[in-house]
Amino acid sequence: MEIVLKGFLSGLVLAILVGPVFFALLQTSIERGFLSGVFVAIGIAVSDSLYIALSYLGLAGLFNSEKFQVYLSYIGGSIILCFGAYYLFIKSRKMISFNAEHVKEKSPYRLMAKGFIINGLIPWCFYFGLALLVLPPVS
Repeated sequence: MEIVLKGFLSGLVLAILVGPVFFALLQTSIERGFLSGVFVAIGIAVSDSLYIALSYLGLAGLFNSEKFQVYLSYIGGSIILCFGAYYLFIKSRKMISFNAEHVKEKSPYRLMAKGFIINGLIPWCFYFGLALLVLPPVS
């Protein structure tokens, strides 16, 4: 019963947190409909599962390495900088006049990849999975 309670509490915390993944899911659902939002949510769930599996398999030592964190921060900063530049200079010009009829249909695999990548770029998901493994049992 303690595992069920721990899983329920962890899921409740994740459901309440609001971050970039929540807004990406909300935007996709509004622009493309419920089914597209479901595919993005599947990608998010797969990313969370992968992070928990990586934590469980012992790759936490690699992520805690100071040298690896420096490289990871440069890579992550570069990716975030590219996203920001794209949305500032390119996407903002395209969205001056929004018409829902011009929204292109995306394949389910691309929508799942969107959820997976957005959630995968957030290091807190990995830290949350790691915390689940090292927390003492609920009594």
